[in-house]
Amino acid sequence: MIKPTEFELQSYFLELACSNPKLESEKFFDYFDSVGWKIGGKAPMKDWKATVRTWVRRIKEREHKVELKKFVETPTRHMSNAPKIEPLECAPPPEDWKKLLQDLANKKGV
Repeated sequence: MIKPTEFELQSYFLELACSNPKLESEKFFDYFDSVGWKIGGKAPMKDWKATVRTWVRRIKEREHKVELKKFVETPTRHMSNAPKIEPLECAPPPEDWKKLLQDLANKKGV
């Protein structure tokens, strides 16, 4: 495998719509340069573009988890500021409710 230049890496990170292509391409280059361009420190890298795609996919997964965590926590924060709603208090039915209903029905002509 021919080692990519930093420019090639940055261009490919940009092509993959990485959120910070310059920083991530530098991190990628520094990491793999330090381990001799080997995967897992053992096997020589065969396809640097495939490795970059995996790198970017993991970045996006981490970003998604952070966004999901923010989304899940946000309603809780807002709900704590919501006004309290008291339950309605209904008067108990009168003991002579049947008579009351009959009187109402008579007044309406039912």
